[in-house]
Amino acid sequence: MLMDVPDILSLIDISKSYDKKTVLDKVNVSVQLNNSTGIIGRNGAGKTTLIKIILGLLQASSGEVRYFGGQKLDNAVKKKIGFFIGLEYLPEELTGLQYLQFVNFLYNGNGRQSDENLLNLFEFFFEERDSAKKSISSYSFGMKQKIGICGALVNQPQLLILDEPFSGLDAFSCKRLIAFINKYRQNATVLISSHDLTFIEKICDHLMILEKNQIIYNDTLANFTTSGKQTLEDSLFRLLSPQDTNDEKINWLV
Repeated sequence: MLMDVPDILSLIDISKSYDKKTVLDKVNVSVQLNNSTGIIGRNGAGKTTLIKIILGLLQASSGEVRYFGGQKLDNAVKKKIGFFIGLEYLPEELTGLQYLQFVNFLYNGNGRQSDENLLNLFEFFFEERDSAKKSISSYSFGMKQKIGICGALVNQPQLLILDEPFSGLDAFSCKRLIAFINKYRQNATVLISSHDLTFIEKICDHLMILEKNQIIYNDTLANFTTSGKQTLEDSLFRLLSPQDTNDEKINWLV
């Protein structure tokens, strides 16, 4: 007999408006355990807004978010969530190691991870330890991405949320991150927003597609691509039917 598995995340009639402009309109989504979901859509579709509402960084205009079988977002729930959603949240005056120590203390208090564990995490993504002693302000864009991802993992989250994690990463770092996520998702739930459909295909088994302020697809990647008979890109274009552009008006450029 199959037992019902509680949803890790439930969005119930989530709407968000700014100055009478609707960004999200009655979004209803459930995400289950051991699920890797890719959030995709056009620029401005509301992906980052949705993620910030899930994290409690933005308040929805209406609706509610429930976590881990129906809980509200309290401190106990926050300790089960890890996230990276942009460089603006990085304290650049700290070194890489100091940042990980700071995040470690916030989540784990006196029961925090050892510095050796933090350095091992750093080394996994950076392939060396020396940069852990340098200030984040001296890091390249890609290095800042990696230290942000490291920070999202310190608390061993049951729900990992990453917004454009591959941006600025070199090919080797992308490959390493893909391998890591595919391993990590076996015991956790991962939400990833990315414009790179190739990476989504490699790590996600589920898709959430935002279009015109609403979720227009929320199902498996296999169903969306007819079990891999089509690429994700072709399937997405077929669904959204983007308008062909006329380049005659910009002939002056060529």
